[in-house]
Amino acid sequence: MGEVKKLGIWMCHSNVHLVEYTDEIPDPLLLKDVAENHQIETSEATRQNEAFHIQTESFKKLGTAIENYSEVLLFGPIDVKLEFLKFLKADTRFDQIKIDVQQTNEMSEDQQQVFVSQHFSGNR
Repeated sequence: MGEVKKLGIWMCHSNVHLVEYTDEIPDPLLLKDVAENHQIETSEATRQNEAFHIQTESFKKLGTAIENYSEVLLFGPIDVKLEFLKFLKADTRFDQIKIDVQQTNEMSEDQQQVFVSQHFSGNR
């Protein structure tokens, strides 16, 4: 079996951070949130449809980012990580990836790195 690659995905209101776990210092990668504030007057149904589309596109991009990992940790203070988990579970490409989900408080990038390192090294 090849190398076990592990990735933490921090999800908050405005950002998603990918934190790759290594035995050395983790290398954080920042993906900008795809969602933008729209200043257009639209109906509530249209706004919900746009938000769903933006979220789906974001999930597709994140899905592509995790395809080469064996283990993934979804963490952060908001529940969108649970929606992302549902998205992943509905796609058989992700069946072989071990996915954990943890609710956390707000964290700095340094705290995210420590959290991912502790999670995957078993030092929680």
